[in-house]
Amino acid sequence: KKIRPMADGEKCPNIGLVYWPELSADIKTQIGTLHGELHNQSELSNDYKKASRRQNIRIVGVDEDSEKSNPTRFVVDLVMQILGRENFRSPLIIDRAHRTLGPKPGPGERPRALLVRLHYYTGKEKILQLSREKGQLLYNGSPVHIFPDTSPEVTRLRASFKHVKAKLRTSDVPYSLFYPAKLLITAKGSRYVFTDPQEAEKFVAEITTA
Repeated sequence: KKIRPMADGEKCPNIGLVYWPELSADIKTQIGTLHGELHNQSELSNDYKKASRRQNIRIVGVDEDSEKSNPTRFVVDLVMQILGRENFRSPLIIDRAHRTLGPKPGPGERPRALLVRLHYYTGKEKILQLSREKGQLLYNGSPVHIFPDTSPEVTRLRASFKHVKAKLRTSDVPYSLFYPAKLLITAKGSRYVFTDPQEAEKFVAEITTA
């Protein structure tokens, strides 16, 4: 028995009349709607992830088990020690601190980072600012690094300012990189904010060659 394509409006057993053009258009509309909803859910998920990391920092280079049974208390003391207690006029409030997920490294292996959530966003920014100002940080004679805890997308955006930040440091122009990726430059007695690294580079070229 030969198989032939069904004509528009042809009677299909147990189904009734099928209008294929209308059915196809309806399916495409539903797919488009679902695609839009999925995109919106993805955007909401990304926004939530960004917000949940907004007050987080990562501390890299601290030996395993240094925190013993109280990592939160340890991190408070650690930050005060390496950044200077005199720089904190009010108590540093940390909600929680723990090692990043993964198997515990063996002797001689690189320690896992400490993931820290500050109670206030301003506390996080102060720590990052002091870390930049002090340059090399040492704990028990070993180098320690402090970074913002960011999503891969935010990390990529912040990294896009790498070259312009290097030019600013070379030219001794004050700047700050705010979350998620806003570069604030202080020049000519004013403050300028950039979200586009190319625009920032043009501006830096103008103020450093003037």
